[in-house]
Amino acid sequence: MGRIWINSLAISGDGIVNTNDVYTEMQRRHLTVSLRDFSTAWCARSHNFAVTHQTKPLPADVLIHLRKRLLEEGQPDLAAKLLLVLIGEYQHPQRRSRHRAITVADIAAAYRS
Repeated sequence: MGRIWINSLAISGDGIVNTNDVYTEMQRRHLTVSLRDFSTAWCARSHNFAVTHQTKPLPADVLIHLRKRLLEEGQPDLAAKLLLVLIGEYQHPQRRSRHRAITVADIAAAYRS
């Protein structure tokens, strides 16, 4: 499937956004300065998370955490795009992250925050 561009964030035709696409968009907005900063400060993961997951979809728990951080930093448009990715991931259970299955409660919590 092709990729859909919502403003400057690329989302594949089946609703997946990979780690590098989110990092690139955040770097373009001057929200992060390095992959290490993105991994630790934004994703709350180890320093090499973004490097080892560049072409992989972001896990649901990282999407939820990242969305909350983006709202705190005054980036509601990018946070909304990540919410759309979360909803898409929920609708396609075969694509769910191996790290943690997303639930309706996760989506509701992400929406409320």
